[in-house]
Amino acid sequence: MGMMKKFIRGFSPHHPHRPQTTLYGQDRGTRLLCRVVFVSLIFVGGGCAVGSSMDQAIHQAGIKRRAEWLDRTAREAERYAFVHGQYVSSPKGKLLLIRRGQDLCAVRVTAYRRGHDAGPRTFFSTGKETTYAEYDWVFQGDGSGDLTKSNVESGHDELSRGAFVGISFHLSMELGNFDVECGEWKFWWAFPTAVSFDPVPKPYTPEEFEMAPTNWAQVSEIDLQDPRLRWYSHHYGANATREDYIEKLIPAEDLPGGQAASSTPAHSANPKD
Repeated sequence: MGMMKKFIRGFSPHHPHRPQTTLYGQDRGTRLLCRVVFVSLIFVGGGCAVGSSMDQAIHQAGIKRRAEWLDRTAREAERYAFVHGQYVSSPKGKLLLIRRGQDLCAVRVTAYRRGHDAGPRTFFSTGKETTYAEYDWVFQGDGSGDLTKSNVESGHDELSRGAFVGISFHLSMELGNFDVECGEWKFWWAFPTAVSFDPVPKPYTPEEFEMAPTNWAQVSEIDLQDPRLRWYSHHYGANATREDYIEKLIPAEDLPGGQAASSTPAHSANPKD
């Protein structure tokens, strides 16, 4: 303790044995500021070192809980659709319909997996495990809503979401490519099969879109007159109710298509086929 007092006193601008003149071209105020910052870093660093073991223990428990959630959600996505005020999904290998006015898109997540790469939380990274997915898409923008016409756009892409890196929440970014692209539209993806109402970037607003989960695997099966086809809209924030924040699971057999989702669904490389 005596050494620490001596150490701090030595940084005082009025220390009796320290000249009050410039040193190495620095004035007294600059030297004092630098030394205050240095001492602060020592105390902050010591605090981080003391709390690191407890913080990492909490972080490891969080990794375990998230891994359990990822595994459970991946299993559920084989047989259920998910509906939430912010996102909707169809079962794995089945088409999620998205519409804005008369334009129509279909997205089908064909595969997903965990990265098993969760790491320790550091000053610059959350250490979150990376997740991956692959999807097919087909888009009809001529106003007909017919995804079987020859003028549709279609494609296949891969997705990933990893740890946040940076300094604090406001100066960080999430690693990966998690934009689900469908024609001119882009939406955020969440593991394993969820598509958010939030468009990226935002020439549109979430309220402009509707989504409908289905149990159809091919666009040739789509029947927009099916009585079980239900369109969901964005509900979040001031206009949301408590139920909108509760994720609902819909069995595949209750969706348009009428057949339970298989754990290994058969599908072609292109949803148009």
